[in-house]
Formats: sequence, C-alpha cells, structure tokens
Amino acid sequence: MDFEFLIKRQRIDLSYQTLHDGNMGALVEVLEKSEVLEELNLWSNYIALTDDKFTNALAQSRTLRVLSLGSNQIACEGAKRLADSIKVNQSLQEIHLGDNNMGDDGATSFADALKINTSLQVVGIYGNNIGDQGAESLASALRTNQNVRTIWLHENKIGNAGAQQLADVLRENHTVEQLFLIGNRITDPRIVSEIEKTLADLSGRKSRAAEQQVLSTTERNDDSIVFDNADGEGSSDTAKDAEIASLKAALKSKDEEMKAQEEEIAELKKILQNQINQKDDEITGLKAVLERPPRAPSPASSPYVTKTVKKGSVGLAPSSSVEAAVSEVDARDDDPATTLHLVSPTE
Repeated sequence: MDFEFLIKRQRIDLSYQTLHDGNMGALVEVLEKSEVLEELNLWSNYIALTDDKFTNALAQSRTLRVLSLGSNQIACEGAKRLADSIKVNQSLQEIHLGDNNMGDDGATSFADALKINTSLQVVGIYGNNIGDQGAESLASALRTNQNVRTIWLHENKIGNAGAQQLADVLRENHTVEQLFLIGNRITDPRIVSEIEKTLADLSGRKSRAAEQQVLSTTERNDDSIVFDNADGEGSSDTAKDAEIASLKAALKSKDEEMKAQEEEIAELKKILQNQINQKDDEITGLKAVLERPPRAPSPASSPYVTKTVKKGSVGLAPSSSVEAAVSEVDARDDDPATTLHLVSPTE
C-alpha cells in the first residue's frame, strides 16, 4: 500500500483486497493525516477491528464523509470499538456495516453512539443478526437523535416486538425518512402499515415536533416564574404570556410556510400531470396515424383528358366545334403553361 499515493486521494477504494487488521498500517496513517479524504471503501475484506488503531484514526479524521465496511468480520467487539470512535467523529455522514454479524450487543453499542453523534445521516446495518433487543436499543437512540435520515435494517431477525418499538418512535422522530425492514421476522402487517404511513407523513411529523418544542419551552418557563413585587408574591405573568404568544406566532408562521410549500408542490404536480396528459394525447394520435391502413392505389388515368372548349374560348369561329385534349404528362405542377391539342370533330 503506497502511502504517498493514498494521502492525496479524495476517494479510496480497497474493496476485495484481502485486507486485515495486520496489513492496514499505511491506511491507518492516511486516515490520521489526510486533509482531503472523503470516501473510504473497504468492502469485503477480513477486517475485524481487534485493536484500536483504525478506530482511533477514524475518531481523529475531520474530512471523511462516507465509510464502507460491509462484509468484513467486525462482529460485536469490533462494533463496540467502532461505536466509541463514532461518538467522537463529527465528519462522518454515511456508514455501511452490512453483513458483519454484529448481533444485538453490537447494535446496542452502535445505538449508544447515535445518542451522541450529530453528523451521521445514513446508517446501514443490515444482515447483522439483530433481533428485537437491538431494535429496541436503536429505537431508544432515535428518540434523541434528530440527524439520521435513512436506516437499512433489512435481512435481520427483528420480530413484531422490535418493529413496534420502531413504529412508536417514528411518531416522535421527525427526521427519519427511510427505514428498510424487509427480510426480518415481522408477521403483523398492521405494524408494517403503521411504519409506512408514518414515514409518508413527514410534514405532519415535523409540525407535531415543532408543537412539542413550543410546549416544552412553555413548561420550562412555568418552572422559572420570577417573583418581583415588593412582597415577593405574584409572578411576571405579562412577560410569560408575551413569550408564549411569540412562540405561538412562530409556530403559526411555520405551519403557514409548510402549507404554502405543500400547495406549491401540488400545483407543480398538477402542471406536470397536464403536460404528461398532453404528451399522451399526442402519442395516441401518432399511433392512430401509424396504424391507419394504406390507401388503395388510384385507377390508371387515361393518357389524355378531353374537355369541350366553349365557343370563343380559344379564338375559333363561333360555328366551329372543337375539343381540347389536355395531356397530363405535359401539365406538370411546376409548369403553368398547359399544352392544349386542338382537334376537329372529324379527326
């Protein structure tokens, strides 16, 4: 592994390179010292994180945004070391740890890190033998974490109890937008439906979270009433009421802003649908033209078209009766001078 080459890279892909804890010295140094490294892919190696070298370097990194450690041998102990580093690191936005046999204990360690970390937005811990206990720990973390947006938990061992814990916390958490649970042991379709419905109501969740914040602020103000009259009785009710009114006004303004955004989105959808309908009509018309059967060929025309020329129309004597035969061959579209062949009745 060439340190001088890697230290200059923004993205390093060392997947499928048979890396293990004993041959990553140069990479650890890069992780510690690089000022440009943003993405590190170590997918499908033999990394177990049996010591603190890599995780300590990760804790110190200030530039790394995406770390992929899927399909390694991290397991429970490695997950605990990794979780400790995530508590400190504040640059990492995505972490992928699928297929590492973390189990419930590893998931609990990771959940503890999520209660502290404020930068992670995408978490992939699928295929890790996580059951209801691990799901409950993650749900607990999501009550305080308001940064994670996407969680991949599919192909684990989560049952109805763990899934219900996640469904309940989603009503309180207003940032999680995607939660993948396919391939678990959830047998109650009502829980799945509840999770899907809650995730679809993102704007409603945000609104309820804002209301809860106002209520919490109001309760804190109630607990800190200041007595300020001469007898030490009464409270600053006027100031408290003004602050509550201000908070309510801010909440109302936020609701109106969200409503306006929803109306704008609805109008854009309507315009787009009209454009789609118009295009569909055009396509239908074109298909009808293309599917129309070809016209039958016109019967062969006579080589000459005979017309009776009225008396005096070609300068003949009034008593003469003539016919004018017009040659279709000579009467071309681009030649306005049509040739007339005059014949007498005797011919």
